[in-house]
Amino acid sequence: MTTTGDMQLAVRRPLPVYVALGGIVLAWTVLLVTSPFSDEVSVLVSNVGLVSAALIGATTALRTGIRSRQRAWLLLGGGALSWGVGQLIWTIYELSGREVPYPSWADVGYAGAVPLLA
Repeated sequence: MTTTGDMQLAVRRPLPVYVALGGIVLAWTVLLVTSPFSDEVSVLVSNVGLVSAALIGATTALRTGIRSRQRAWLLLGGGALSWGVGQLIWTIYELSGREVPYPSWADVGYAGAVPLLA
């Protein structure tokens, strides 16, 4: 059941915030599709975008879960956080120039997301 408090959480963000987020996502997508830079820069843009999206999503879901006291939001936020940490570790491996080991610590983050998101 939706309460007035839940509805107020949903309408707090003004349209410019959504437009700005949409513009960022569109720009990131265009950069990935067109690849105007070197392969190294394209990989960096991809990894930074993936880490940012996961960690922003995790923060938003966890805040919503804490405020609304709904377990589903907390699980979703925990899963996104786990996946984001895994992607961050993967990005660090790639930026260091070393070969990414298999299995790696990034896999712990990726695998940790599965039970939280299932």
